[in-house]
Amino acid sequence: MTVKLIVACNHDLGIGYKGKLPWHCPEDLEHFKEATKGHTVIMGRKTYESLPCYPKGLPFRDNIIVSDTLEMKTDWDKGFSTVVMNLEEVKAHIEKNKGYDQDIFIIGGKSIYEQLIDVVEEVVCTLVTSDAECDTYLKKGLFRDFKIVGEKYLTVEAGVTYCKRGGDSV
Repeated sequence: MTVKLIVACNHDLGIGYKGKLPWHCPEDLEHFKEATKGHTVIMGRKTYESLPCYPKGLPFRDNIIVSDTLEMKTDWDKGFSTVVMNLEEVKAHIEKNKGYDQDIFIIGGKSIYEQLIDVVEEVVCTLVTSDAECDTYLKKGLFRDFKIVGEKYLTVEAGVTYCKRGGDSV
Protein backbone atom coordinates (compact mmCIF):
# COMPACT_ATOMS: atom_id res chain seq x y z
CA MET A 1 0.00 0.00 0.00
CA THR A 2 1.21 3.43 -0.94
CA VAL A 3 -0.29 6.70 0.30
CA LYS A 4 -0.60 9.09 -2.65
CA LEU A 5 -1.79 12.66 -2.96
CA ILE A 6 -3.52 13.32 -6.27
CA VAL A 7 -4.27 16.89 -7.34
CA ALA A 8 -4.79 19.11 -10.37
CA CYS A 9 -3.50 22.66 -10.16
CA ASN A 10 -2.42 25.56 -12.34
CA HIS A 11 0.99 27.29 -12.35
CA ASP A 12 -0.06 29.44 -9.38
CA LEU A 13 -1.05 26.29 -7.39
CA GLY A 14 -4.72 27.19 -7.79
CA ILE A 15 -6.97 24.16 -7.20
CA GLY A 16 -10.49 25.50 -6.82
CA TYR A 17 -13.03 28.21 -7.42
CA LYS A 18 -16.24 28.50 -5.39
CA GLY A 19 -15.97 24.89 -4.24
CA LYS A 20 -15.47 23.41 -7.72
CA LEU A 21 -12.65 22.68 -10.13
CA PRO A 22 -11.94 25.96 -11.96
CA TRP A 23 -11.49 24.22 -15.33
CA HIS A 24 -12.90 21.29 -17.27
CA CYS A 25 -10.22 18.89 -18.47
CA PRO A 26 -11.79 15.56 -19.51
CA GLU A 27 -8.39 13.93 -19.93
CA ASP A 28 -7.45 14.73 -16.33
CA LEU A 29 -10.82 13.48 -15.06
CA GLU A 30 -10.23 10.20 -16.91
CA HIS A 31 -6.69 10.01 -15.52
CA PHE A 32 -8.04 10.56 -11.99
CA LYS A 33 -10.70 7.89 -12.49
CA GLU A 34 -8.24 5.29 -13.77
CA ALA A 35 -5.61 6.08 -11.12
CA THR A 36 -7.99 5.86 -8.16
CA LYS A 37 -10.40 3.11 -9.27
CA GLY A 38 -10.19 0.09 -6.96
CA HIS A 39 -8.40 2.04 -4.25
CA THR A 40 -9.30 4.04 -1.15
CA VAL A 41 -9.87 7.79 -1.50
CA ILE A 42 -9.70 10.24 1.40
CA MET A 43 -11.39 13.62 1.12
CA GLY A 44 -12.78 16.44 3.20
CA ARG A 45 -16.47 17.23 3.51
CA LYS A 46 -16.45 20.05 0.95
CA THR A 47 -14.75 17.85 -1.65
CA TYR A 48 -17.27 15.10 -0.91
CA GLU A 49 -20.19 17.50 -1.33
CA SER A 50 -18.75 18.77 -4.64
CA LEU A 51 -18.71 15.30 -6.23
CA PRO A 52 -21.07 14.86 -9.18
CA CYS A 53 -22.29 11.61 -7.56
CA TYR A 54 -23.00 13.27 -4.15
CA PRO A 55 -24.38 12.04 -1.74
CA LYS A 56 -22.91 8.75 -2.89
CA GLY A 57 -19.16 8.39 -2.82
CA LEU A 58 -17.01 7.79 -5.86
CA PRO A 59 -17.95 4.41 -7.40
CA PHE A 60 -15.53 1.47 -7.36
CA ARG A 61 -13.52 2.99 -4.49
CA ASP A 62 -13.61 2.92 -0.71
CA ASN A 63 -14.47 6.50 0.28
CA ILE A 64 -13.31 8.10 3.53
CA ILE A 65 -14.73 11.53 4.30
CA VAL A 66 -12.98 13.56 7.00
CA SER A 67 -15.55 15.71 8.77
CA ASP A 68 -16.74 16.61 12.23
CA THR A 69 -20.15 17.75 10.99
CA LEU A 70 -21.51 14.86 8.89
CA GLU A 71 -23.81 12.42 10.68
CA MET A 72 -22.26 9.13 9.64
CA LYS A 73 -20.52 6.46 11.66
CA THR A 74 -17.29 4.61 11.02
CA ASP A 75 -17.90 0.87 10.77
CA TRP A 76 -15.22 -0.94 8.76
CA ASP A 77 -16.46 -4.39 9.84
CA LYS A 78 -19.86 -3.88 8.17
CA GLY A 79 -18.23 -2.92 4.87
CA PHE A 80 -19.39 0.69 4.60
CA SER A 81 -17.70 2.19 1.57
CA THR A 82 -18.30 5.77 2.71
CA VAL A 83 -17.25 6.65 6.24
CA VAL A 84 -16.51 9.73 8.27
CA MET A 85 -13.42 9.99 10.43
CA ASN A 86 -11.27 12.58 12.13
CA LEU A 87 -7.64 12.96 11.06
CA GLU A 88 -6.31 10.82 13.91
CA GLU A 89 -8.59 7.96 12.82
CA VAL A 90 -7.48 8.39 9.21
CA LYS A 91 -3.81 8.18 10.21
CA ALA A 92 -4.54 5.09 12.35
CA HIS A 93 -6.39 3.50 9.40
CA ILE A 94 -3.40 4.18 7.13
CA GLU A 95 -0.97 2.68 9.64
CA LYS A 96 -3.19 -0.38 10.18
CA ASN A 97 -3.47 -1.06 6.44
CA LYS A 98 0.24 -0.88 5.53
CA GLY A 99 1.17 -4.00 3.64
CA TYR A 100 -2.13 -4.31 1.74
CA ASP A 101 -2.25 -4.05 -2.06
CA GLN A 102 -4.87 -1.30 -2.19
CA ASP A 103 -3.34 2.19 -2.39
CA ILE A 104 -4.76 5.20 -0.57
CA PHE A 105 -5.30 8.43 -2.52
CA ILE A 106 -5.75 11.76 -0.73
CA ILE A 107 -7.99 13.69 -3.13
CA GLY A 108 -8.56 17.01 -1.34
CA GLY A 109 -9.36 19.62 -0.51
CA LYS A 110 -6.72 22.10 0.49
CA SER A 111 -6.99 21.53 4.25
CA ILE A 112 -6.86 17.72 3.91
CA TYR A 113 -3.81 17.97 1.61
CA GLU A 114 -2.00 20.17 4.12
CA GLN A 115 -2.97 18.14 7.19
CA LEU A 116 -2.05 14.75 5.71
CA ILE A 117 1.08 15.68 3.73
CA ASP A 118 3.26 14.07 6.41
CA VAL A 119 1.89 10.58 5.61
CA VAL A 120 2.08 10.99 1.80
CA GLU A 121 4.69 8.88 0.00
CA GLU A 122 3.93 9.89 -3.60
CA VAL A 123 2.34 12.88 -5.34
CA VAL A 124 0.46 12.66 -8.64
CA CYS A 125 0.01 16.24 -9.85
CA THR A 126 -1.71 17.31 -13.04
CA LEU A 127 -0.50 20.73 -14.07
CA VAL A 128 -3.29 22.41 -16.02
CA THR A 129 -2.42 25.33 -18.29
CA SER A 130 -5.36 27.52 -17.48
CA ASP A 131 -6.06 31.15 -16.70
CA ALA A 132 -9.30 30.20 -14.94
CA GLU A 133 -10.01 32.20 -11.82
CA CYS A 134 -9.12 30.44 -8.57
CA ASP A 135 -9.90 31.27 -4.95
CA THR A 136 -8.27 28.20 -3.36
CA TYR A 137 -4.53 27.58 -3.58
CA LEU A 138 -2.09 24.98 -2.32
CA LYS A 139 0.50 26.26 0.09
CA LYS A 140 3.81 27.08 -1.61
CA GLY A 141 6.44 24.53 -0.56
CA LEU A 142 3.86 21.83 0.19
CA PHE A 143 5.80 19.38 -1.99
CA ARG A 144 9.30 20.47 -0.96
CA ASP A 145 10.18 16.97 0.35
CA PHE A 146 9.36 15.27 -2.97
CA LYS A 147 11.39 14.69 -6.14
CA ILE A 148 10.10 14.24 -9.67
CA VAL A 149 10.34 10.64 -10.87
CA GLY A 150 8.27 10.80 -14.05
CA GLU A 151 6.06 12.88 -16.31
CA LYS A 152 3.28 12.18 -18.81
CA TYR A 153 1.42 14.53 -21.14
CA LEU A 154 -2.36 14.23 -21.25
CA THR A 155 -3.07 17.08 -23.68
CA VAL A 156 -1.52 20.35 -24.77
CA GLU A 157 -3.27 21.91 -21.75
CA ALA A 158 -2.35 19.33 -19.09
CA GLY A 159 0.50 17.08 -18.03
CA VAL A 160 0.98 14.78 -15.06
CA THR A 161 4.05 14.85 -12.82
CA TYR A 162 4.83 11.89 -10.57
CA CYS A 163 6.84 12.55 -7.41
CA LYS A 164 8.22 10.49 -4.50
CA ARG A 165 9.25 11.60 -1.05
CA GLY A 166 12.96 12.31 -0.67
CA GLY A 167 15.67 13.91 -2.74
CA ASP A 168 15.64 17.32 -4.34
CA SER A 169 12.69 19.65 -3.94
CA VAL A 170 10.00 19.93 -6.59
